[in-house]
Amino acid sequence: IQELSRQLGCKVVEISALKGTGIHEAAEAAIDAAKNGKTVPMHTFSGCVEHAIAHIEEAAVHNMPEEQQRWYAIKIFERDDKVLANLNIDKAVLDHIETDIKAAEEEMDDDAESIITNERYIYISSIIKACYKKKSAGKLSTSDKIDRIVTNRWLGLPIFAVIMFLVYWIAMVGVGAPATDWMNDGVFGDGWHLFGIGSSAYNEEADNYTNATEAAQAFVDFDTEAEDFDADKTLAELKSFKTDKDSAVIGVEDEETLAINDMTAYYSEIPSNADEDSTVGMTYLEAVKYLSDKGFDEPDPADYGVWVPSIPTLIGNAFEKGNVAEWLQGLILDGIVAGVGAVLGFVPQMLVLFLLLAFLEGCGYMSRIAFVLDRIFRKFGLSGKSFIPMLIGTGCGVPGIMASRTIENERDRRMTIMTTTFIPCSAKVPFIGMIAGALFGGSALVSTSAYFIGMLAIICSGIMLKKTKIFSGDPAPFVMELPAYH
Repeated sequence: IQELSRQLGCKVVEISALKGTGIHEAAEAAIDAAKNGKTVPMHTFSGCVEHAIAHIEEAAVHNMPEEQQRWYAIKIFERDDKVLANLNIDKAVLDHIETDIKAAEEEMDDDAESIITNERYIYISSIIKACYKKKSAGKLSTSDKIDRIVTNRWLGLPIFAVIMFLVYWIAMVGVGAPATDWMNDGVFGDGWHLFGIGSSAYNEEADNYTNATEAAQAFVDFDTEAEDFDADKTLAELKSFKTDKDSAVIGVEDEETLAINDMTAYYSEIPSNADEDSTVGMTYLEAVKYLSDKGFDEPDPADYGVWVPSIPTLIGNAFEKGNVAEWLQGLILDGIVAGVGAVLGFVPQMLVLFLLLAFLEGCGYMSRIAFVLDRIFRKFGLSGKSFIPMLIGTGCGVPGIMASRTIENERDRRMTIMTTTFIPCSAKVPFIGMIAGALFGGSALVSTSAYFIGMLAIICSGIMLKKTKIFSGDPAPFVMELPAYH
């Protein structure tokens, strides 16, 4: 306490608001200090900052009372709008002062307001270091070392963008895509092999069968699903078929888009320069040999492993046994089951996405993002505290708006409420995922960009609102505890 009193140049009294001790002593010390009028030692900043402040005192506030000159000079250095408007300094003087301020900013590699704030914190830290002795030598913790990178003024945002891209890549492509394919093609498709055993062998054989039938049908017209289809007669026709043409074209339906694509089938040999995407993977002669050996029946997945039928298959079989009307079967299978299946197909992606976002929030990284974004948010009229409601708004817009009540400044609170709903919430994420999966092949870039588009909408809205009389002014200072990573 004595060292703290010496450092501050005034009497320091220990008090406890909880226990009510030291209150009278503190009041008496304050009264005595006011009566004595003793000058408190002046806190000095770094050399370039002191140089700029001295120039400001000499150029702009030298006519003021001496005890006020330094305070006004510091406020001018910080470019405080209210102080500048009150002083009404000549433009030529302001331009001269601005040169000194910019020189200090370049040397300190920071903006003027942050320089003063950092200098004061350095001063406070030096006082604490002199008065408070830790038992062990202070070393940077692992959390502090990480913060030096993820909260860096230049690296913070790129790291955030990379992390969000990885989150969506894992959710939409890395883990989510295989799980979604299993839901769409297995649970709500044809079925799946238990534990995936036999899937690769079956898929290879199914591809060979598809290539064989497409190559054969390109030259000879037949339909294996027709009621009067005769396998022996068709096979004999295929074997006896001769042609001078090297290739033929067949229309093949795309399973995803249902579009008819022209595929080229070759009679005896596929050229080395043939386009794989538009070429049938088997020649006509190879197809005839395959159909002679394997027949015209499609491969049965149950022959390659334990086959689990899909939900539509089980329901369809039950309807057939119960002689359910075809229109009712179509209504339930094509309407209800297919519709619900299309939505549930994206559940794995959403599950992975929410787990990853919950992890980032739980480990403490999202608090760092609020700190990193404060500098940017202030440019268009918000503070870093606005990021927390926006973060909560990614789960649901209603609690996100309710979370804005913790913002003390009414102006910031109103702007946050008006802009929070631009962030995609959990109700919008499934649609974003469905659009990304259905139209853009599950691209992680599309899903990630939805959040950045929301941020862009917030920025534009903040700039426009800041121009209005109701929301004009400076945002409240940002103060927030950054918990250690855990």
